[in-house]
Amino acid sequence: MADQAYKSGSFGWVGTSSVLTAKDSVDIRNTDDDPLYRSQREGMDAYKFDELPAGKYEVTLDFAELGPSPKVNWRKFDVDINGENVLVGYDIAQQVGGQAADRRSYVVDLPEGGTLQVSFHDRRSYRPSVVNAVRVVQRPDL
Repeated sequence: MADQAYKSGSFGWVGTSSVLTAKDSVDIRNTDDDPLYRSQREGMDAYKFDELPAGKYEVTLDFAELGPSPKVNWRKFDVDINGENVLVGYDIAQQVGGQAADRRSYVVDLPEGGTLQVSFHDRRSYRPSVVNAVRVVQRPDL
């Protein structure tokens, strides 16, 4: 589904943010899905998903620095899912460099009517957090 601002009872990004895009010609390493990684939301507080059925969910976060040579220690941020830290001091450039995909997946167990919240915490003196895609898939097989 397309990215959208959060509405109670639905899903979407929370907080003030902007969208950054790369040219269609930019080749993103580590993926066959370049278009997914050529745009990103920057500076959001969270992504929130309301009223989910009970069960296990796989939450997949996709990241990339859009520039070819981003500086290490230029952008660092933390990510938690429902209050549990999953990425601390995350630096995309340090992990994969520029114009390269980095996919992270986590499993979360939710009660009936549960809310899933992926929160992004910017660190002082660093560029704002970014995310290229957030996927939430119910996984009864896990």
